[in-house]
Amino acid sequence: MWWRESEKRGWVPVSGVLIAMLTLACLALSALIALAPPGSGSRYAGSSVDPDHVPSGNELIDAAVTATDCRTGGALIVLGPTVPTPSFCTPEFKIPRPERLRAPERSIVVVRVPGHTFGTKNSGDPVPGLSLIKMLMADWVLSNRDPDSDEIARLKRMIVDSNDESADKIWEKYGEKMITEQVRKYHLKDTKPEDHRWGYTESSLPDLALFVSTLRAENPGSPVLWWMRSPARKAADGTVQYWGTGTLPGVYGSKYGWDNDGSVVASLSYGPGFVVASFTIGDADDQTEDVHEAMARVPYFQRQYARRTQEDIFTVEALAPGE
Repeated sequence: MWWRESEKRGWVPVSGVLIAMLTLACLALSALIALAPPGSGSRYAGSSVDPDHVPSGNELIDAAVTATDCRTGGALIVLGPTVPTPSFCTPEFKIPRPERLRAPERSIVVVRVPGHTFGTKNSGDPVPGLSLIKMLMADWVLSNRDPDSDEIARLKRMIVDSNDESADKIWEKYGEKMITEQVRKYHLKDTKPEDHRWGYTESSLPDLALFVSTLRAENPGSPVLWWMRSPARKAADGTVQYWGTGTLPGVYGSKYGWDNDGSVVASLSYGPGFVVASFTIGDADDQTEDVHEAMARVPYFQRQYARRTQEDIFTVEALAPGE
Protein backbone atom coordinates (compact mmCIF):
# COMPACT_ATOMS: atom_id res chain seq x y z
CA MET A 1 0.00 0.00 0.00
CA TRP A 2 1.21 3.51 -0.80
CA TRP A 3 1.58 5.96 2.09
CA ARG A 4 2.26 9.66 2.47
CA GLU A 5 3.13 11.78 5.53
CA SER A 6 0.79 14.48 6.74
CA GLU A 7 2.43 17.50 8.38
CA LYS A 8 0.05 17.67 11.33
CA ARG A 9 -1.92 14.42 11.52
CA GLY A 10 0.68 11.77 10.95
CA TRP A 11 0.43 8.94 8.43
CA VAL A 12 -2.66 8.67 6.23
CA PRO A 13 -3.24 5.90 3.64
CA VAL A 14 -3.53 7.36 0.13
CA SER A 15 -6.11 4.71 -0.76
CA GLY A 16 -8.34 5.94 2.07
CA VAL A 17 -8.23 9.48 0.73
CA LEU A 18 -9.15 8.28 -2.75
CA ILE A 19 -12.08 6.26 -1.42
CA ALA A 20 -13.34 9.27 0.53
CA MET A 21 -13.11 11.48 -2.56
CA LEU A 22 -14.97 8.95 -4.71
CA THR A 23 -17.67 8.59 -2.05
CA LEU A 24 -18.22 12.35 -1.95
CA ALA A 25 -18.40 12.49 -5.75
CA CYS A 26 -21.01 9.71 -5.85
CA LEU A 27 -23.10 11.44 -3.19
CA ALA A 28 -23.00 14.70 -5.15
CA LEU A 29 -24.05 12.93 -8.36
CA SER A 30 -26.89 11.15 -6.57
CA ALA A 31 -28.14 14.48 -5.22
CA LEU A 32 -28.15 16.02 -8.69
CA ILE A 33 -30.08 13.05 -10.12
CA ALA A 34 -32.62 13.22 -7.29
CA LEU A 35 -33.21 16.93 -7.91
CA ALA A 36 -33.72 16.51 -11.68
CA PRO A 37 -37.41 16.35 -12.67
CA PRO A 38 -38.62 13.11 -14.29
CA GLY A 39 -38.32 13.20 -18.06
CA SER A 40 -36.06 16.28 -18.08
CA GLY A 41 -33.39 16.68 -20.74
CA SER A 42 -33.26 14.14 -23.55
CA ARG A 43 -36.31 11.98 -24.11
CA TYR A 44 -33.84 9.10 -23.95
CA ALA A 45 -33.35 8.02 -20.34
CA GLY A 46 -29.82 8.71 -19.19
CA SER A 47 -28.43 9.15 -22.69
CA SER A 48 -27.87 11.67 -25.46
CA VAL A 49 -28.60 9.06 -28.14
CA ASP A 50 -29.95 10.48 -31.39
CA PRO A 51 -33.77 10.13 -31.11
CA ASP A 52 -33.95 9.29 -34.82
CA HIS A 53 -31.41 6.48 -34.49
CA VAL A 54 -32.55 3.21 -36.09
CA PRO A 55 -31.08 0.00 -34.67
CA SER A 56 -28.68 -1.77 -37.01
CA GLY A 57 -26.34 -4.73 -36.94
CA ASN A 58 -26.81 -6.70 -33.78
CA GLU A 59 -28.34 -3.80 -31.85
CA LEU A 60 -31.52 -4.53 -29.96
CA ILE A 61 -33.82 -2.09 -28.29
CA ASP A 62 -34.31 -3.58 -24.87
CA ALA A 63 -37.20 -2.08 -22.97
CA ALA A 64 -36.49 -4.07 -19.83
CA VAL A 65 -36.78 -1.07 -17.56
CA THR A 66 -37.52 -0.14 -14.00
CA ALA A 67 -39.86 2.83 -13.79
CA THR A 68 -41.30 4.82 -10.93
CA ASP A 69 -44.52 5.08 -12.90
CA CYS A 70 -44.87 3.23 -16.20
CA ARG A 71 -47.92 5.17 -17.32
CA THR A 72 -46.47 8.63 -16.78
CA GLY A 73 -42.93 7.86 -17.85
CA GLY A 74 -41.16 8.29 -14.54
CA ALA A 75 -37.43 7.99 -13.92
CA LEU A 76 -36.04 4.97 -15.75
CA ILE A 77 -33.15 2.65 -15.07
CA VAL A 78 -32.34 1.04 -18.40
CA LEU A 79 -31.09 -2.53 -18.18
CA GLY A 80 -30.01 -2.73 -21.81
CA PRO A 81 -29.27 -0.30 -24.66
CA THR A 82 -31.06 3.00 -24.03
CA VAL A 83 -34.61 3.44 -25.28
CA PRO A 84 -37.08 6.33 -25.46
CA THR A 85 -38.90 6.92 -22.18
CA PRO A 86 -42.15 4.99 -22.78
CA SER A 87 -45.57 6.08 -21.59
CA PHE A 88 -46.25 2.45 -20.77
CA CYS A 89 -43.68 -0.27 -20.08
CA THR A 90 -43.01 -3.56 -21.80
CA PRO A 91 -40.81 -5.95 -19.83
CA GLU A 92 -38.02 -7.32 -22.01
CA PHE A 93 -39.56 -6.32 -25.34
CA LYS A 94 -36.69 -6.66 -27.80
CA ILE A 95 -36.99 -5.50 -31.38
CA PRO A 96 -35.08 -7.04 -34.26
CA ARG A 97 -33.69 -4.90 -37.05
CA PRO A 98 -36.53 -3.59 -39.22
CA GLU A 99 -35.41 -5.63 -42.23
CA ARG A 100 -35.53 -8.82 -40.17
CA LEU A 101 -39.34 -8.81 -39.88
CA ARG A 102 -40.47 -11.02 -42.75
CA ALA A 103 -43.76 -12.32 -44.12
CA PRO A 104 -45.06 -13.51 -47.51
CA GLU A 105 -45.59 -10.70 -50.04
CA ARG A 106 -49.36 -11.03 -49.76
CA SER A 107 -49.17 -9.53 -46.25
CA ILE A 108 -47.91 -6.37 -44.60
CA VAL A 109 -46.99 -6.56 -40.92
CA VAL A 110 -46.08 -3.53 -38.82
CA VAL A 111 -45.18 -3.17 -35.14
CA ARG A 112 -44.91 0.08 -33.20
CA VAL A 113 -43.35 0.55 -29.78
CA PRO A 114 -42.62 3.92 -28.15
CA GLY A 115 -40.37 5.83 -30.51
CA HIS A 116 -40.04 3.24 -33.26
CA THR A 117 -42.09 1.66 -36.04
CA PHE A 118 -40.77 -1.33 -37.94
CA GLY A 119 -42.17 -4.00 -40.21
CA THR A 120 -41.98 -5.92 -43.44
CA LYS A 121 -40.30 -4.38 -46.47
CA ASN A 122 -43.70 -3.35 -47.89
CA SER A 123 -44.83 -1.75 -44.62
CA GLY A 124 -45.20 1.73 -46.13
CA ASP A 125 -47.54 0.69 -48.94
CA PRO A 126 -50.93 2.45 -49.02
CA VAL A 127 -53.88 0.28 -48.02
CA PRO A 128 -57.65 0.74 -47.84
CA GLY A 129 -58.59 1.56 -44.28
CA LEU A 130 -61.54 -0.83 -44.28
CA SER A 131 -63.19 -1.00 -40.85
CA LEU A 132 -59.99 0.02 -39.06
CA ILE A 133 -60.93 3.59 -40.02
CA LYS A 134 -63.87 3.33 -37.63
CA MET A 135 -61.38 3.79 -34.78
CA LEU A 136 -60.45 7.26 -36.06
CA MET A 137 -64.10 8.16 -36.61
CA ALA A 138 -65.18 7.09 -33.13
CA ASP A 139 -62.28 8.91 -31.48
CA TRP A 140 -63.07 12.11 -33.41
CA VAL A 141 -66.72 12.13 -32.30
CA LEU A 142 -65.79 11.45 -28.67
CA SER A 143 -63.14 14.19 -28.72
CA ASN A 144 -64.97 16.89 -30.69
CA ARG A 145 -68.65 16.44 -29.94
CA ASP A 146 -70.83 15.74 -26.93
CA PRO A 147 -72.57 12.56 -28.11
CA ASP A 148 -75.77 11.48 -26.42
CA SER A 149 -76.35 7.92 -25.25
CA ASP A 150 -77.74 6.82 -28.62
CA GLU A 151 -74.72 8.10 -30.49
CA ILE A 152 -72.32 6.56 -27.98
CA ALA A 153 -74.09 3.23 -28.48
CA ARG A 154 -73.67 3.67 -32.24
CA LEU A 155 -69.94 4.35 -31.82
CA LYS A 156 -69.58 1.27 -29.65
CA ARG A 157 -71.30 -0.90 -32.27
CA MET A 158 -68.86 0.44 -34.87
CA ILE A 159 -65.94 -0.93 -32.84
CA VAL A 160 -67.33 -3.99 -31.05
CA ASP A 161 -69.61 -5.32 -33.81
CA SER A 162 -67.90 -3.53 -36.72
CA ASN A 163 -71.38 -2.33 -37.64
CA ASP A 164 -71.34 -0.67 -41.08
CA GLU A 165 -74.81 0.84 -40.73
CA SER A 166 -73.70 2.72 -37.62
CA ALA A 167 -70.57 3.91 -39.42
CA ASP A 168 -72.66 5.08 -42.38
CA LYS A 169 -74.84 7.20 -40.10
CA ILE A 170 -71.82 8.75 -38.38
CA TRP A 171 -70.26 9.51 -41.78
CA GLU A 172 -73.47 11.06 -43.10
CA LYS A 173 -73.65 13.30 -40.04
CA TYR A 174 -70.02 14.48 -39.81
CA GLY A 175 -68.39 13.60 -43.13
CA GLU A 176 -64.77 13.43 -44.19
CA LYS A 177 -63.66 16.21 -41.85
CA MET A 178 -63.40 13.46 -39.23
CA ILE A 179 -60.50 12.02 -41.20
CA THR A 180 -58.82 15.25 -42.26
CA GLU A 181 -58.84 16.60 -38.70
CA GLN A 182 -57.52 13.32 -37.29
CA VAL A 183 -54.69 13.42 -39.83
CA ARG A 184 -53.58 16.80 -38.44
CA LYS A 185 -54.06 15.84 -34.80
CA TYR A 186 -52.12 12.58 -34.95
CA HIS A 187 -49.60 13.63 -37.62
CA LEU A 188 -50.64 10.89 -40.04
CA LYS A 189 -48.72 10.99 -43.32
CA ASP A 190 -50.59 8.55 -45.56
CA THR A 191 -54.24 8.83 -44.53
CA LYS A 192 -56.81 10.66 -46.65
CA PRO A 193 -60.53 10.26 -47.31
CA GLU A 194 -61.57 9.09 -50.77
CA ASP A 195 -64.83 8.82 -52.70
CA HIS A 196 -66.75 10.46 -49.85
CA ARG A 197 -67.22 7.18 -47.99
CA TRP A 198 -65.46 5.98 -44.87
CA GLY A 199 -64.64 2.51 -46.23
CA TYR A 200 -62.58 3.93 -49.10
CA THR A 201 -60.33 6.01 -46.89
CA GLU A 202 -56.72 5.37 -47.89
CA SER A 203 -54.20 4.87 -45.13
CA SER A 204 -51.11 2.86 -44.16
CA LEU A 205 -50.36 0.48 -41.33
CA PRO A 206 -47.70 2.79 -39.83
CA ASP A 207 -50.34 5.55 -39.67
CA LEU A 208 -52.92 3.33 -38.01
CA ALA A 209 -50.39 1.94 -35.53
CA LEU A 210 -49.22 5.48 -34.72
CA PHE A 211 -52.81 6.56 -34.07
CA VAL A 212 -53.48 3.76 -31.58
CA SER A 213 -50.07 4.15 -29.93
CA THR A 214 -50.63 7.89 -29.46
CA LEU A 215 -54.17 7.35 -28.21
CA ARG A 216 -52.87 4.93 -25.59
CA ALA A 217 -50.22 7.38 -24.46
CA GLU A 218 -52.40 10.50 -24.36
CA ASN A 219 -55.81 9.07 -23.50
CA PRO A 220 -55.41 5.57 -22.02
CA GLY A 221 -59.00 5.65 -20.75
CA SER A 222 -60.47 6.20 -24.21
CA PRO A 223 -63.69 4.22 -24.80
CA VAL A 224 -62.27 3.23 -28.20
CA LEU A 225 -59.46 1.31 -26.49
CA TRP A 226 -61.85 -0.33 -24.05
CA TRP A 227 -64.27 -1.33 -26.80
CA MET A 228 -61.38 -2.93 -28.67
CA ARG A 229 -60.86 -5.19 -25.66
CA SER A 230 -64.20 -6.94 -26.22
CA PRO A 231 -64.85 -7.51 -29.95
CA ALA A 232 -68.01 -9.50 -30.56
CA ARG A 233 -67.42 -13.13 -31.50
CA LYS A 234 -69.42 -12.42 -34.64
CA ALA A 235 -69.62 -9.04 -36.34
CA ALA A 236 -72.88 -7.46 -37.44
CA ASP A 237 -72.57 -9.20 -40.82
CA GLY A 238 -71.79 -12.59 -39.26
CA THR A 239 -68.01 -12.54 -39.77
CA VAL A 240 -66.09 -14.28 -36.98
CA GLN A 241 -63.79 -11.60 -35.55
CA TYR A 242 -60.70 -13.57 -34.64
CA TRP A 243 -57.63 -13.77 -36.85
CA GLY A 244 -54.31 -12.14 -37.62
CA THR A 245 -52.92 -9.87 -34.93
CA GLY A 246 -55.79 -10.72 -32.60
CA THR A 247 -54.47 -14.28 -32.25
CA LEU A 248 -51.06 -13.17 -30.99
CA PRO A 249 -50.33 -14.05 -27.36
CA GLY A 250 -50.48 -11.15 -24.93
CA VAL A 251 -52.69 -8.73 -26.88
CA TYR A 252 -55.23 -6.66 -24.94
CA GLY A 253 -57.55 -5.40 -27.66
CA SER A 254 -58.17 -5.71 -31.41
CA LYS A 255 -60.04 -4.23 -34.35
CA TYR A 256 -60.69 -6.13 -37.56
CA GLY A 257 -61.47 -5.12 -41.14
CA TRP A 258 -62.43 -6.97 -44.32
CA ASP A 259 -63.97 -6.42 -47.71
CA ASN A 260 -67.36 -7.80 -48.67
CA ASP A 261 -66.13 -11.13 -50.02
CA GLY A 262 -63.35 -11.67 -47.47
CA SER A 263 -60.57 -11.67 -50.07
CA VAL A 264 -58.83 -8.75 -48.31
CA VAL A 265 -58.49 -8.62 -44.52
CA ALA A 266 -56.87 -6.37 -41.93
CA SER A 267 -56.34 -6.49 -38.18
CA LEU A 268 -54.79 -4.25 -35.55
CA SER A 269 -54.10 -5.13 -31.93
CA TYR A 270 -52.37 -3.60 -28.95
CA GLY A 271 -50.62 -5.22 -26.01
CA PRO A 272 -48.21 -4.29 -23.22
CA GLY A 273 -46.23 -1.50 -24.85
CA PHE A 274 -46.78 -2.39 -28.50
CA VAL A 275 -49.23 -2.03 -31.37
CA VAL A 276 -49.19 -4.54 -34.22
CA ALA A 277 -51.14 -4.28 -37.49
CA SER A 278 -51.47 -6.38 -40.63
CA PHE A 279 -53.08 -6.18 -44.07
CA THR A 280 -53.40 -9.22 -46.33
CA ILE A 281 -54.54 -9.85 -49.87
CA GLY A 282 -55.99 -13.17 -48.88
CA ASP A 283 -58.31 -14.59 -46.27
CA ALA A 284 -58.23 -14.58 -42.48
CA ASP A 285 -56.30 -17.85 -42.26
CA ASP A 286 -53.62 -16.48 -44.60
CA GLN A 287 -53.14 -13.44 -42.41
CA THR A 288 -52.99 -15.44 -39.20
CA GLU A 289 -50.26 -17.63 -40.64
CA ASP A 290 -48.28 -14.65 -41.96
CA VAL A 291 -48.53 -12.63 -38.74
CA HIS A 292 -47.23 -15.50 -36.64
CA GLU A 293 -44.40 -16.13 -39.09
CA ALA A 294 -43.34 -12.48 -38.82
CA MET A 295 -43.71 -12.07 -35.07
CA ALA A 296 -41.99 -15.34 -34.21
CA ARG A 297 -38.72 -13.44 -34.82
CA VAL A 298 -39.42 -11.03 -31.96
CA PRO A 299 -37.99 -12.31 -28.64
CA TYR A 300 -41.01 -11.13 -26.63
CA PHE A 301 -43.34 -13.32 -28.68
CA GLN A 302 -40.85 -16.18 -28.74
CA ARG A 303 -41.21 -16.38 -24.97
CA GLN A 304 -44.98 -16.16 -25.22
CA TYR A 305 -45.04 -18.97 -27.79
CA ALA A 306 -42.97 -21.12 -25.46
CA ARG A 307 -45.81 -20.98 -22.94
CA ARG A 308 -48.46 -22.12 -25.39
CA THR A 309 -48.68 -24.99 -27.82
CA GLN A 310 -48.91 -24.35 -31.55
CA GLU A 311 -52.29 -26.05 -31.51
CA ASP A 312 -53.59 -23.54 -28.94
CA ILE A 313 -52.39 -20.57 -31.00
CA PHE A 314 -54.37 -21.53 -34.07
CA THR A 315 -57.47 -22.99 -32.42
CA VAL A 316 -60.20 -20.41 -32.90
CA GLU A 317 -62.80 -22.20 -30.83
CA ALA A 318 -60.43 -22.44 -27.85
CA LEU A 319 -59.20 -18.86 -27.82
CA ALA A 320 -61.74 -16.66 -29.59
CA PRO A 321 -63.62 -14.25 -27.32
CA GLY A 322 -67.14 -15.21 -26.33
CA GLU A 323 -70.37 -13.81 -27.68
